[in-house]
Amino acid sequence: MCQFSLPPTALLKLETPVVGIDKGKQVIPAFRLVGQGEEGKGIICRTEENMATKRIESLIDGIYAIAMTILILNIKVPSETIESETLIKSLIDQMDLFYDYFLAFFLLALFWVGSHRQFHFIKKADHNFLWITITQLMFVVLIPYTTLISGRFRALQPAAVMFEVNILIVSVIMSFLWYYATKNRRLVDKDLDESIIISGKRRGQVASAVSVVAISVSFISPENSTLVYLSLPLLMRYVSRVNW
Repeated sequence: MCQFSLPPTALLKLETPVVGIDKGKQVIPAFRLVGQGEEGKGIICRTEENMATKRIESLIDGIYAIAMTILILNIKVPSETIESETLIKSLIDQMDLFYDYFLAFFLLALFWVGSHRQFHFIKKADHNFLWITITQLMFVVLIPYTTLISGRFRALQPAAVMFEVNILIVSVIMSFLWYYATKNRRLVDKDLDESIIISGKRRGQVASAVSVVAISVSFISPENSTLVYLSLPLLMRYVSRVNW
């Protein structure tokens, strides 16, 4: 990130490139000036390797909101012709589906909180970071589908593994995002505390490890393997409190 030492009252916003790098016949914009700098900080300079994160954060929020909402569509409302005395029984019969809904919603919420935590420290983005994030979102959108498969074929091991591998992929990519952003302080503040970086890595490793355990349990008891994910809150809390 580059900055200009201008008076606090200065206001400058140029939407067109102000500097170019001559690449033969092609002139590539090197940066543009954006917005008004904070008092005493001047005007921030954005480059193609130093992009703002607001738009990708908005996309992340939207994708998670849609995926979390779609989950409820896996639960069908009992028939309108059902008699009142059998309604409770019909709802009880759907308890497994409600469990799947709450579990998947909880995991999506956990991933969203993790993403929100990461972007508290990630101050900019680059081309690679954007595409890694988009790849992760592709698997986030897949979670409602794998949740439905896992619930519909509860006793089948491939169905359980399909859901758990989906969760594993999302957690691994999220861990890689944090590794990429913090490697040599690429996308975070140069003075970011090392303990914060390590703690973020540990949380990602815990989520991935729990998925591996769930996959292993599915070979013994597919219908109960997802119960392993209920340990995540305690494990995350423990990792956050440990002084690395």
